[in-house]
Amino acid sequence: RRQRQMCIRDRLWKLSNLDLKYIVKSWPFIVLTLFGLTMLLIEHAQTGIVRGTPMLPVTWKMLHYSEAFQIAIIVCTFLYSGLLIQRSRATDMLQLVDTTPIQDWMLLGSRFLAVIKMQIIMLAIVMFSGIAFQVYKGYYDFEIGLFLMGLFGIDLWQFIICLLYTSDAADDSL
Repeated sequence: RRQRQMCIRDRLWKLSNLDLKYIVKSWPFIVLTLFGLTMLLIEHAQTGIVRGTPMLPVTWKMLHYSEAFQIAIIVCTFLYSGLLIQRSRATDMLQLVDTTPIQDWMLLGSRFLAVIKMQIIMLAIVMFSGIAFQVYKGYYDFEIGLFLMGLFGIDLWQFIICLLYTSDAADDSL
């Protein structure tokens, strides 16, 4: 029984990696990520002076990342949750996918997990760009725990809830 659970977990992880590879290699993801990263860096560059007083790029300031990047994450979430669900239908492979010995919940779960991995990658980009900006400005007091808690402990859950609403809307349309 334990070996069967590990097999199911491994299969789910491998299927989600295939879907993640599809997401990361696609042009909309690359363009939206570069757009969000550009807006993020512009915003970081403008937060250096407040009322004529220079400000240090402390971690909590780096966590107030651009709304453009948040929108990029949400757009990618909506876009790829729909694209992954409809991918077999769009490529006329739906009947072939239906005949595979993999359960439907595993295919849906792998797509759900792939979108969460995509969100994690985009939030990691926010974290690394914030650290890189801190280094650029000569600020070396990194608070990695604050980055992890702010991005992956709080913000990730908001994007997962957004994904749940998206998945629910996609199920209703089928």
